[in-house]
Amino acid sequence: MFWNRLHDRAYDAACVGLPGDLQPRPAHSLRKLWSVLDASNHPRGRTVGRHCSTPTEQRVSTLSLNGTDGSIITPPMPLHRAEEDRVTTPCLVGLTVVTGIIDAVSFLGLGHIFTANMTGNVVFLGFALGGGTGVSPLRSITALGAFACGGVLGGRINTRELAAGPSLLAAMCVESLLLGVAAASTMVPGFGASSGAYAVIVLTAVAMGLRNAVVRKLGVPDLTTTVLTMTVTGLAADSRLARGHGVRRATRVLSIIAMGIGAASGAVLLRRSGLSVAIGVAALAVAGLSLFLYVRLRQTNGERIQD
Repeated sequence: MFWNRLHDRAYDAACVGLPGDLQPRPAHSLRKLWSVLDASNHPRGRTVGRHCSTPTEQRVSTLSLNGTDGSIITPPMPLHRAEEDRVTTPCLVGLTVVTGIIDAVSFLGLGHIFTANMTGNVVFLGFALGGGTGVSPLRSITALGAFACGGVLGGRINTRELAAGPSLLAAMCVESLLLGVAAASTMVPGFGASSGAYAVIVLTAVAMGLRNAVVRKLGVPDLTTTVLTMTVTGLAADSRLARGHGVRRATRVLSIIAMGIGAASGAVLLRRSGLSVAIGVAALAVAGLSLFLYVRLRQTNGERIQD
């Protein structure tokens, strides 16, 4: 009798806060209801829950009712979110390749700095303060400041009432424009001067900061497009060797490979064709990805209208 009363109290407590049309019927077991409310601990449940503002909304957003028997089911992902991920994921992989190119250009061609990876600039700045040689503290500070300015611009895009796809498209268009200007600036006579190098640092860092701010809001796991530290950590910590579940392993591996391909391509382009060509290829790549995203968004919207 005691366990029955405890079961009923726990059952009632689990139902508190749910709208009336989502209240489960008495015939439902506590275990079934609890498995639904605990969906936020499941990888697919987290995917749905991250778009809700409150814990209650996160739980309710994972619930739907079967019209025949009233049973509660947990959909893996809303249809519109699944469509957005299918559209944006190829673009994020492509942007990761572009990041590798920009890192190669900035580190090998602009004096041992990064304009996409700010962790490296902070470390280089520490080297310079500690008396290390071969690094430029002023260039590192310039890259950090320009990247922050780009983050502010990306934040402005995020505050607009745009869905994930259009926000990413706007950021990519601005990024391709900034990289194009950076490539053109290297063709100006006297680019070898320090002022020309600083112009490229500022333009590329602003472009990377803007994109990073918008991609951060998208919240696609393991596709930040600019850093791989947590991606590698997740790949190792969730591996079978660590007795993990191994989810998103393919995405993590693809992200690492994409960054490596971009870095190798950037080094080859820089060595064989120079700085302007390497940055120009990155700008064209982002422009191509923008066109791809634009076409796919129009197709997706057309399919929704038809449905």
